[in-house]
Amino acid sequence: MPSNWTADERRERAYQLGIQVDPEDEWLLFTYTWDYQRSAIRTTVWCRRLNRQQHALLHHCIVGQPIDGSDIDHIDRDIRNNKRSNLRYISHARNALNSPRNDRASYIVKTANGHLQVEIRRDGTRNYIGNFQTYEEAERARDKWLSEQET
Repeated sequence: MPSNWTADERRERAYQLGIQVDPEDEWLLFTYTWDYQRSAIRTTVWCRRLNRQQHALLHHCIVGQPIDGSDIDHIDRDIRNNKRSNLRYISHARNALNSPRNDRASYIVKTANGHLQVEIRRDGTRNYIGNFQTYEEAERARDKWLSEQET
């Protein structure tokens, strides 16, 4: 990422990455060069600040770095959506429950009788969704339950 990019080039790069911010925070998009990184462990939107070797997370630049051990949660789980209405401070444990890894296929398990059982854990509670014949039915039931919980 060249540090000699113009403000317009930086802003265009952020838009190409799908980064969303409120109008009052757009100045961050053309002040710094942003990047989107996805790994097996985490996904981040970060920048290398100009003339420094520091990295900064976009959501920390917008709402501030948590100082009480809490995390900043992206409510819709899209880390590229950094609008203030999508960011909130929550505990680390609560943020872990909101992780997309916590409601995917690992909760669809094959039972001894060959059925697929859907079970989702949220807020310390085990939610039994049901037994299904096909993986597609189990996925639909899981997705339906999750969408009902988000509304």
